[in-house]
Amino acid sequence: MRASVTVLARTQWVRPVPGPIVRRFIAPATPYGPGHRGIDFRTTASTNVVAAGGGRVLFAGSVAGDFHVTIRHPTSGWVTGYSNLASAAVRSGQLVRAGDVIGRAGGHLVHHDPTTVHVSLRIDGQYRDPATLLGVAGRPRVHLVSLG
Repeated sequence: MRASVTVLARTQWVRPVPGPIVRRFIAPATPYGPGHRGIDFRTTASTNVVAAGGGRVLFAGSVAGDFHVTIRHPTSGWVTGYSNLASAAVRSGQLVRAGDVIGRAGGHLVHHDPTTVHVSLRIDGQYRDPATLLGVAGRPRVHLVSLG
């Protein structure tokens, strides 16, 4: 945990889009199990999407008709991903800074519409909640269920 605290203290992280979170991270119970491996921000189609942190673009391109961008950050093993994009504004191998435009919102991923951007965080290959990194974690929602 010490490395994470040190990294957060010296690294600037920004929100990829200004909108609210409309779908939260749900960790999968197993590596290939169901879950939601990121957070979805509400936005509008054609909104600029920016890099949450600086690093090198690992991938920028189309997969199944939607654009995706992944960025490896200087912190060993940290990668952020941005999906449900209508276009990418960067190329693989390019260096970006926090806040640089990497694409535009407006893709059509399954279970997403053009008004959301999906953002993920992997640390050493494990998906983590990017909301904590971006300082937008907020309070968890509580749902009471009758036991009787």
